[in-house]
Amino acid sequence: GINAEYMGVYARMQPRHKTQLIKRLQDMNWCVAMVGDGANDSGALKTAHVGFFHSEAEASIAAPFTSKVMNISAVVTLLKEGRCALTTNFQCFKFMALYSMIQFTTTAILYFFVATLADAQYLYIDLIMVLPIFTTMGMSGPSERLTSTLPPHVLFSFKTLLSVLSAILIQALGHFIILGMLLSQKFYTPARFRLKRKSRDLIQECHESTVLFLFSTLLYVASVFSFNRSRPFKASNFRNYPYIGTIVILTLYNIGIIFFDWLRLPGLGIDESIPFSFMLITIGISIGTTVVMYVFENCFVQAIIPVSYTHLTLPTIYSV
Repeated sequence: GINAEYMGVYARMQPRHKTQLIKRLQDMNWCVAMVGDGANDSGALKTAHVGFFHSEAEASIAAPFTSKVMNISAVVTLLKEGRCALTTNFQCFKFMALYSMIQFTTTAILYFFVATLADAQYLYIDLIMVLPIFTTMGMSGPSERLTSTLPPHVLFSFKTLLSVLSAILIQALGHFIILGMLLSQKFYTPARFRLKRKSRDLIQECHESTVLFLFSTLLYVASVFSFNRSRPFKASNFRNYPYIGTIVILTLYNIGIIFFDWLRLPGLGIDESIPFSFMLITIGISIGTTVVMYVFENCFVQAIIPVSYTHLTLPTIYSV
């Protein structure tokens, strides 16, 4: 048999021996990358976790990746791109999970008060806010530096679940804080008082729906701001110009519709009887919720809790 534990250089190997070596290394819980340049490498390229071929002929069909550069320098680029893609996928998952829970929290609270979001508000959240954010946050390129650390590889790990669950609790707390302050205001009129007799329709334009809608729109930006971390696997978010432009435009517009009627889209269902001073309170609480969410995510979850790798070591390249 092949003693892969103590040997590092192999010569004059037959194709089946290369495949056996890859399997032996995998049995040792190594993540193996195979770099080949001929048809005799096809079996090993298929067996390895990462198969990298040096030309567009012969075994290139068997290898997931092909490079025209006839050396292993492209493997570094592959590792950067792969880690960036994996990190981006995890961040998109967490953003979409939190987006769903923010909307669920808003809707559930409003149902309790016999109210609901307007149809235009649902469309605004899904099409104008979430879709552009989700699309542009994945446009960041890889980091220029290849680090010795690895990105998380298990979606439902303790660290990922803690990240999502803590953000869900923080946003729910923010909802209840802004709702409690609204209920204590003198101008507040419950939505059920506007309900017509024997009517089963939920009220769309009321104090509750307006405040929670405006508060939640700012939370969507806060969630991606907290989760879309660039270092150490992605390039700086400031180099992702579509993403930065989307965040800036949406933030300014969400704040603008609070104060300026002419910015509001038709049918958005904003109750204009809410005083200007309470609108400022809404912005203040949303900023506070954003700060708490960002600090907990980046200073506790990502910085303190280590990533557990039970069966994955640093990628090793064996050219055989």
